Amino acid sequence: MAIILNSNERDEIEINAHSLKSSCYSFGAIALGDTCKYIEELIKTEHSKKDLHNLLEIVEVQSKQTFNEMAFIIASNQDCSQS
Repeated sequence: MAIILNSNERDEIEINAHSLKSSCYSFGAIALGDTCKYIEELIKTEHSKKDLHNLLEIVEVQSKQTFNEMAFIIASNQDCSQS
């Protein structure tokens, strides 16, 4: 995530957004995957830095939410297996 946020290279952003998108879809983080897809599409067209920055901020929020939800699910499963 930090790589995408801190990069100014279009190719690097596109590659990392694509990789993150694929990973998100594979474990069910659809909204985050969709946002990464929008970034990929935006990079391929004329766009403003503001548009890209806005999507990157959304990815930041969504990734934090996703990891928090995953941590909760993992903790809940561990609690259930210990009962």
